[in-house]
Amino acid sequence: MNQSNRFNELDSLRGIASFQVFLGHYLVAIPSLGWLVYDKVNISHDGLFFLAHSPVHFFWSASPAVIIFFVLSGFVLSLPYYSDNIANPKYKTFFIKRIVRLYIPCILAITLAYVLYKLFYNAKYLFYYDTWLIDMWSKLGKFKLFDFIFLTDCVNYVPSSWTLPIEIKLSLILPAFIIGQKNLKLIPSILLFFIIPIITTILGKLFLYKVFPDFRIMFYFTFFTLGSTLCKYRKPLIYYFNYLTDVTYYFLLFFLFLLFSIDYNTWILPKNYLASYKLIEHYIISIPASGFVIYSLTDRLHSFMNNKLLVFIGKISFSLYLTHQVILTLIVLLFNQYFKPDMWLLIFCFPFAILFAFMFYYIVEFPTLNINKMVANKMK
Repeated sequence: MNQSNRFNELDSLRGIASFQVFLGHYLVAIPSLGWLVYDKVNISHDGLFFLAHSPVHFFWSASPAVIIFFVLSGFVLSLPYYSDNIANPKYKTFFIKRIVRLYIPCILAITLAYVLYKLFYNAKYLFYYDTWLIDMWSKLGKFKLFDFIFLTDCVNYVPSSWTLPIEIKLSLILPAFIIGQKNLKLIPSILLFFIIPIITTILGKLFLYKVFPDFRIMFYFTFFTLGSTLCKYRKPLIYYFNYLTDVTYYFLLFFLFLLFSIDYNTWILPKNYLASYKLIEHYIISIPASGFVIYSLTDRLHSFMNNKLLVFIGKISFSLYLTHQVILTLIVLLFNQYFKPDMWLLIFCFPFAILFAFMFYYIVEFPTLNINKMVANKMK
């Protein structure tokens, strides 16, 4: 399996995660379907309830999908450092490429959202939808250039943009972790995964959260470091899973699906256990997220992960992630008289969201990737 195929497969996994976010957000927008996403224990436990809280929930597990993004980022960004035939990138080159890759598409998506808001927003057309959709553009304050440039208050323009400042900041400190971990053996590398969240949490609660509020994003750094560690040991891990028996291989994969949706099965737990579970739920979800990364690179899933449709969704995944909520809001505002907030709206919105993400990719994201290549070539 060559390096380019690995990137195709990881892109496909990112595409699956983007689709999970996309479908989860669209279901949440419709009040009659929001219970499929929200973990509500007070609804009747009928057949539909058990279906929604089964492994089928994987397809719209929006919040857990974000953990996949962070683990994937740590993995992919570490590849140049753990590849035999590639020299370690210069930090200046790494810094500029990462800023360009994430910042330009995000800024243009927010600009698009602001223009559409000014042209089409009317609160009365959103009245029958969930508060998630109502709040999206209703809480916009006065436009502030500083907030726009530094992405400090843009969530109500493009809600999914909340992860972008985290991605940018944490990816810029990841090389320091990689350099420190590179020569460590297996056990110390694993211990770092537990030590980092403990130390950052203690320091944060003692004083850093008050002095430096941005330090809270270090919570997500754990998942970056997990992805980086997976990258370091990817060859023996892939080898191990490739040589599992079919029964063991697919049983473990099914178990990962179950664990990935665990957040929506907590209704079976006694209430006194829920508080304890909430403290570690993201770390539990990081286990199947990591498993999916390694599984996507195994021989048995090679053909599936290189399926043309998955590769296509993977290619436009970042654009789909950035724009899907904007397109949903726009379609509701433009066609509200033709659709009630029900499943038909989802069916109508789906092709438009994919088409727009495709256009955004080729108009915005693809040129950005070319700029990154030019920057890398000039800085060699």
